[in-house]
Amino acid sequence: MMQAIKVLERATPETKERAREIVRILVSAGTRLDVAFQSVLAGSIGTPVTWISRVAGEREFVIELTMQAPAEQRCAIVADLTNDSNKGQWESAMASLATIPVRERLSPECQDLFRMAGRLVETDRIPERVEPLFAAGMSPTPGDAARLLTYLPASPEGRRTAARILGSVDLDAPLPDDFL
Repeated sequence: MMQAIKVLERATPETKERAREIVRILVSAGTRLDVAFQSVLAGSIGTPVTWISRVAGEREFVIELTMQAPAEQRCAIVADLTNDSNKGQWESAMASLATIPVRERLSPECQDLFRMAGRLVETDRIPERVEPLFAAGMSPTPGDAARLLTYLPASPEGRRTAARILGSVDLDAPLPDDFL
């Protein structure tokens, strides 16, 4: 699969579709999209979808591939996209979020996206990062809500996001021990 992704990355506009077809064949043959490639030196280095998302102009193909993965694997794929620090990965992840059935969006793996939203960005960008998650019908855990509130900017947008976060959680729920 990694070789097929490298072919896609080097493909000319005329050969892009053929390169995508090679990836589609590998996926239809059973290549898992939620399992990260492994490197001897670096360990886990990202899932196939994350690597494809790094190729310029392939966001629609990433969404297509995510839709082909079983529903229970899609949160792992989206989470891996958000963990990647390459430019545009959060946007690809949020575009792929629509491929996840509503019941799967409530899984711990998908809920973890709220933690990632606060960890991966500058504080002034947190509102734009969590809004798609709320729009997808998701809500943070009490611990993630508390963490996000501590990072929000003191701006009108930050206050709106704070109100949305506070309205999405049980304010009397205990926080996890690691938060304290």
